[in-house]
Amino acid sequence: MENTEARIKKYYSSTDLLRIFQITRKTLFYYDRAGLLKPIDRIGKKHTKVYDEEGYQQMKRILQYRESGLKIEEIRLLMNHEWEDKKDILENALMRLGKDIEIRNKEMKNLKILIAEHKDNMIYRNEK
Repeated sequence: MENTEARIKKYYSSTDLLRIFQITRKTLFYYDRAGLLKPIDRIGKKHTKVYDEEGYQQMKRILQYRESGLKIEEIRLLMNHEWEDKKDILENALMRLGKDIEIRNKEMKNLKILIAEHKDNMIYRNEK
């Protein structure tokens, strides 16, 4: 009896994963199409996708990587390589994000200049 209960607890339907991880069905199916998370089986009349404990843990890793700013291709590489390669992938992603931050900071600086110029123009117009 215990063995059956333990086995049942280790299987998750797609609906279970949606609820547990608070993601959309579209996101889950996208990860499937991208080759990141494949169901172990389909059951019932509706062919519900079923995931095992490994799939559950894989979803946790995928979401952790996504929350860290990694792209789908980077995640795919991380999930298919040994640690040495993973370290390189993570460091490259960190450098990419650092460059993105620099670009955003420059854009913000430029927007602040434009806002200040706009305010100056409004003050100048009101003085006339």
